[in-house]
Amino acid sequence: MFPERLDNLEIIHWPDPRLKIAGQRIELFDERLKALANRMIEIMQQANGVGLAATQLGLDLQLFVGRSPGQIDQPRVYVNAELFELGGTVSSEEGCLSVPGITTKIRRTTKMGIRAQDINGREFEQEADKLLGRVWQHEFDHCSGLLIIDRMNRLQRIAHRRAIRQLEKAYEPPK
Repeated sequence: MFPERLDNLEIIHWPDPRLKIAGQRIELFDERLKALANRMIEIMQQANGVGLAATQLGLDLQLFVGRSPGQIDQPRVYVNAELFELGGTVSSEEGCLSVPGITTKIRRTTKMGIRAQDINGREFEQEADKLLGRVWQHEFDHCSGLLIIDRMNRLQRIAHRRAIRQLEKAYEPPK
């Protein structure tokens, strides 16, 4: 479940089949989890992302990190998250670190709530709208084995078929 080394973690790209595996619930909140979460924050920031799920690193864990765009220095760790809708929907452009080169409109709930555990296992609840709520939904999808490609309609897939083919050609299975 937890990697032996953290220095060799990197973002995996579609069509890597590990992206389709749902994360497992985390029960042990120890120093390994803290180290992994800190490494995920580093990777997210190096990639100029606003969120990163453990599944994007090939790890089948219900763990993601995220931040609001104006709060670069204040990322938060979300363990075993559950989302609840608070209202509204909107379509907005969305990209993904695991699906580079593709952005597409995805319909998401406008105002979201989240129940999760922090890095020490303490439960918390939070509400957000706009981008942070979108980040939660996007990363929760990853923890469930879903990608923006899965949320594309037929016309969007056709519009991005060249970029999708390039990702397929570039893919090398893990050794």
